[in-house]
Amino acid sequence: YAVVTAMAVVSVVALSSSSELFAALILGSAEHANLFTISFLSLGLGIITDVAQVYFRLLHQSAHYIAVSLANLIIGVLLNILFIAYLEYGVIGIFYASLLNRLLVGVPVTVYVLRKVGLRFQWPLAKEMAAFSAPLIPASLASTAVAYSDRYFINYFMTLADTGIYGLGR
Repeated sequence: YAVVTAMAVVSVVALSSSSELFAALILGSAEHANLFTISFLSLGLGIITDVAQVYFRLLHQSAHYIAVSLANLIIGVLLNILFIAYLEYGVIGIFYASLLNRLLVGVPVTVYVLRKVGLRFQWPLAKEMAAFSAPLIPASLASTAVAYSDRYFINYFMTLADTGIYGLGR
């Protein structure tokens, strides 16, 4: 758990520092770099929560798994309604809702799991995990690029609104 958390933190810091670059490449302007920063933070917290979910599955703790899943769903829907419909934040409201949802669910779940497993680091295990997962990283990145590259081309040849409509329809 500590290894995955450390890797998530390092990844979030590295990606967040490149938010302007991602915004410029994907959206054509660095104006919305904050959306990428919020997304990367949300992604990092989501990874940590997902590891906790895997922990619950491995221990056959279905009640814990369902509780976290339902909490994610209910809190996510309520926060989206709050930020989009009530506060009228628009697109950035979705990002705020996602980040806040990850915080409200992820932090308590992380505390719970860390109390159960403890916080210790084992170099031999970390090396073994890194050696196993290293070949999977390029494949995962390539798969994600292939799955979402169509949106980049639609955005390039059409508008961002058209890309959004395409993403919803997909």
